[in-house]
Amino acid sequence: MRPGKARYKRWSAGLDALRARAGALGQSADALLAERANRWRRRRELRQRRQSAPSLAELVDPLMIGGPGGRGRLLWRLVPSDSQLAISSGHACYSAYQCAVHGDSPADCGEAKFRRFLCLSPLAAEAAEAETDVQWPKGSYHSQLLLDGRLIGVDVIDILDSTVSSAYFFFDPAFKRLQLGKVSALLQLRRLQGHPRLRHYTMGSYSPLSVKLAYKAEFQPAQIMCPIALRWLPFDRDYRCRLEAGQLRGLYADLGGGDDDAEVGDSSDSAGLRRFARLAGQQCASRFRLLVD
Repeated sequence: MRPGKARYKRWSAGLDALRARAGALGQSADALLAERANRWRRRRELRQRRQSAPSLAELVDPLMIGGPGGRGRLLWRLVPSDSQLAISSGHACYSAYQCAVHGDSPADCGEAKFRRFLCLSPLAAEAAEAETDVQWPKGSYHSQLLLDGRLIGVDVIDILDSTVSSAYFFFDPAFKRLQLGKVSALLQLRRLQGHPRLRHYTMGSYSPLSVKLAYKAEFQPAQIMCPIALRWLPFDRDYRCRLEAGQLRGLYADLGGGDDDAEVGDSSDSAGLRRFARLAGQQCASRFRLLVD
């Protein structure tokens, strides 16, 4: 690069600035230059990984095809949650999951409880043209995963006007290593690609204290309904750090919601509202007072 060229001038100015910074910090200019080079290299590698990341179709479609002879093939079917097929096929898997993962006793996992907990719904299921109906009719369903004909996972979902909401997922404990919660979500997202009506997919509740829910944070980009701001916010690293550190109280003020350090409500407030105000701040809690009053 010949002197006088614009790129050379920018490079020379940057090098002079780096030397000045090194002198101010009492460090070697070579050390700072090596640190910057490493940072550039990491950024380039990250960019290359993102560019080479497989598409959703490349991740999911091979699972639906299986290996030689069709072995290891996943079958997906959509079954109304209150149907006899959902109850008869899902109860054994549910019972095994509750006992192995949550430590329940078999007596606490009877069919009646299964029906009440995950099958009965106020949403009436619309008629589907087939078990694998890609139209996603509105209602409550069990999104079932079958491996070589064996039921290995069930996602209890509600299909609404524009949203598919995942409410609860359970799986056969023998297939725990397959991370079926992720597989089920990816498969449904693949099925929803390009759908004319359903534009949103929600994954239910999230808590940084729950290991079972941690996989939901891996789906990015995503948004989360903030319990403090009552708004959909980017579920990015900053929000997750605040959530894990219990620092959501200041978030409402940061978003322009007012002074979070105002006095907690007066004696007319309920005890529950006062507890919420101490966590969320008076300005945010006052929005709930309208409902309480």
